[in-house]
Amino acid sequence: MKFSLTQSSTCRAFALSNDLSTNYYIQPDAAPDEGLQGIAYDSAPLLLNGAYSLFAVYVTVIGFDLIPLRLLDPLWLISSASSLVNAVSLPLGGLIFTHIAAALAPKNVAIHQRRRMISRFAAWAALGFLMLIPVLGWATWRGATNIQQASQRQEYVINKNSARLLAAIQSASTTSELQQRMQQLQGPEISSQDLNIPLPQLKKLVRDLIANTRTNLLAQLPRPDAQGYLAIYRQALRNGVLSAISALAFAALIFDRSNRATLLQSWLKPRHKIPKLSSANNRPYNSLFQPPSRFLQNPLRSNRRRKQPTNLFRQLNNHLLNFKRNQEIRQQSENRRKIHLIRERQQRMQQRKAKRNKHNPPDLN
Repeated sequence: MKFSLTQSSTCRAFALSNDLSTNYYIQPDAAPDEGLQGIAYDSAPLLLNGAYSLFAVYVTVIGFDLIPLRLLDPLWLISSASSLVNAVSLPLGGLIFTHIAAALAPKNVAIHQRRRMISRFAAWAALGFLMLIPVLGWATWRGATNIQQASQRQEYVINKNSARLLAAIQSASTTSELQQRMQQLQGPEISSQDLNIPLPQLKKLVRDLIANTRTNLLAQLPRPDAQGYLAIYRQALRNGVLSAISALAFAALIFDRSNRATLLQSWLKPRHKIPKLSSANNRPYNSLFQPPSRFLQNPLRSNRRRKQPTNLFRQLNNHLLNFKRNQEIRQQSENRRKIHLIRERQQRMQQRKAKRNKHNPPDLN
């Protein structure tokens, strides 16, 4: 490869790497050799653009499927999860394209910076797909509970109406009175020909008709274990399994340089953290998802001792602590402001009272 090399004290350039035994730097105008390496170097930005296109398509697809938002609707949650996991191959493909682009252009700082940013988004996506599993469990449980409650309400109404009809039948003394009460309560219809039937026999026929109708209505009530809802439960289970697989796939495609392993391996074995040391000055890598070209950005600080990297969960914990601390500070400021307003109001009241006493002195007599 044709690189123009100069010493560190005489040029403004990017650092080549800490793995080199001598402090040489690559100038920004260095170009790769012709041939296959040149083709690979030119193809890296195209692959990165393809990754962005896949991300845009995925966001567009799930965006239209999620609108309008119904966060408390169990069916909407299950259908939204289906949209998220059915098209998950798009962002996974974009993440793979990003890694290939970084491998084809190892000296391109911009591509490595974008890979680091995309890797961080992928880490959050992995956590999001993991959180999708309990959401699906809650949606399934909530849907079954809603079906059960609706069925109980309808069963109560059916039993109540049946009891009213049976009480009207019991209190009827004539066939015409029985016919009139059935019409008022919207019960079984009694024709004029049925009035010739003796009253006890007619009551028995109406009771049997009411019992059969009640049995049929109760059998038609929706049940959580009905055959029609098994497809929804199967879909929720499928979405949960695919969510877990998607989370593992995202975690497997993110390399944690602080642990010399992927993010999935860091999750499975979080206690065994052996920082990998560079060959030049025995220094651990900079941070999680840090590309090798990070050392090319600032050559003047390439030999400094860097801080031991922290994992993603510790960074999230620090953000949460900072958020709580800011909330406490805002609450204290609000309390001080309220106390100040109360004191001002008390001073104004005292001033008004003093003016009132000045114009209207109290009568000593």
